[in-house]
Amino acid sequence: MALPPRGDPRRRLQLAVRSMRVLGGLLVALSLCGVFGTVMMTTTGRRTTAAATVGQAVGALFYLIPGLADIVLAIFLKQRQFWALVAAIALTSIQLLFALAGAIMLVGVYLANNGTFPRPFLIAPAVMGIAVLALVQLLYLLCRSFPALQMPPFGSHDERGFEPVDVRPITAWDATPHPGVPIQTGADAGEPHDDTPDR
Repeated sequence: MALPPRGDPRRRLQLAVRSMRVLGGLLVALSLCGVFGTVMMTTTGRRTTAAATVGQAVGALFYLIPGLADIVLAIFLKQRQFWALVAAIALTSIQLLFALAGAIMLVGVYLANNGTFPRPFLIAPAVMGIAVLALVQLLYLLCRSFPALQMPPFGSHDERGFEPVDVRPITAWDATPHPGVPIQTGADAGEPHDDTPDR
């Protein structure tokens, strides 16, 4: 579906819906990766403690629940539901706080060890930083989408302009002695008009 032009509030709403779908899909995919890892560890015969299994399951739910919530809210947000917009702002704010906390924690751990971690370790803070920027942009789009709730969907029937009017035949108007009374074109002004149809 084409995006509205720049400056249209509905553009921000559609971009927010797309971003929430992508974010929800990524979170669900991460949760499925965690579930797949747990299943592989248990089926290959590796000994794992119950605490480790529970921790992996909780970690999978940590991504699964927000991911599903993002997808569901995106569906209702596309239908211009006010409650969905408010819930999406709240959920995105919580996700942003967790992402910020995770990024700060990773950077703190790296600095506490005087940078002795291998360079691939820097990939994790970089990914968290990208996630923080994406969530900030999503939160901005959501907060600016309230005016779009009062507008018709982009490309809908309501914004096509005026409705076509019925075409009616033009009638001649006799100015005397009865102004404003329509008569048939070519009829005698002095003769009475017979409105009965021909049989």
